[in-house]
Amino acid sequence: MALPIVRSRPALSAQVAAVALLAGGVGVGAASFVPAYLGGISLASQADQAMGHAVPLAGFALATVLAVLARPAAGSGRPPLGLPGVLGLGVAAVDLGLIVTDLGQAAAGTTAGDGLVLTVLSWALCAAGSLLALHPSLLRGERRAARRPGRADVVGALLVAVVGFAVAGLFAPAWDRYVVDLQALHRVTVVTAGNAFSQPGAMIAGSVIVMVAVAAVAVVGGVLRQAKVAATLLAGAAIVLAGQIASALVQWRIPMPPATFGLDPARAAALGLHVQAGFTVSFYLFCVFVALLALLALARVAGDRRPRELPAADLPADLPAGWPAGWPGSPAAPVRGSAP
Repeated sequence: MALPIVRSRPALSAQVAAVALLAGGVGVGAASFVPAYLGGISLASQADQAMGHAVPLAGFALATVLAVLARPAAGSGRPPLGLPGVLGLGVAAVDLGLIVTDLGQAAAGTTAGDGLVLTVLSWALCAAGSLLALHPSLLRGERRAARRPGRADVVGALLVAVVGFAVAGLFAPAWDRYVVDLQALHRVTVVTAGNAFSQPGAMIAGSVIVMVAVAAVAVVGGVLRQAKVAATLLAGAAIVLAGQIASALVQWRIPMPPATFGLDPARAAALGLHVQAGFTVSFYLFCVFVALLALLALARVAGDRRPRELPAADLPADLPAGWPAGWPGSPAAPVRGSAP
């Protein structure tokens, strides 16, 4: 019979506060879609921008639900304490750079609205809630799991790091590719857009933060010995990156106005402007490596199913005499149904 695990009042209070902060941040984030965000336009009226914000917000919402369900008992079927905080921090680390990019756009002269203010507040609340949702048991578990890394551990960590650095590097190049056909002039031009380093300085800083955060999460995720913790951290980053992919796909479906190419509607009609939108090789490679990062996170969990020996320091102090020889299933234990 398992002994009941009673949570201390400080631990329970921290969990309640974490849930409150995360839930408040998600609520504020949902409200940020309504007012003007940048340039007097709301997120709700821009499908591509709305998608890029909704996916990270969904990641924080998932962390909130997991924080509500978290329990300290192993094998309870509930997520362990601390894991929701790891997920939230993975989301917050990468999402920070995207928010800094938007702030940089406002600093470059684009009018900032209340939606941007609410988004910053939402991120701050969710990041604080994620930090508060962390639990000392994660550190104790990491110490218990610490061992001399084998060849498979080193190869796995290097593989996660390489994929993470590839994702970070592919975030910078241009993703959008346009084939501009001026039919009246029989002229076809191919242009690309979206290079992170062609933006104003403050926006470049945001992109650099995203790249550094992705690389750092990949390195930490590869080094952590607890498979579930490592996979959850990588999943948090992958959620935000998936949001960027979804945003790009939505934008691809939106017709580009002639003003994008420096033409008014009348001039565009006279020249027979026809634009075919697509993506560069960098975007497709980015999608592949983000998928690989998610698969590596799943592989960490799937490869950690082998039984582990319980450290002596974690054994109860009141074990029966002769344990484990006197316990059912041990070599010296009597066979069930045999004579004593």
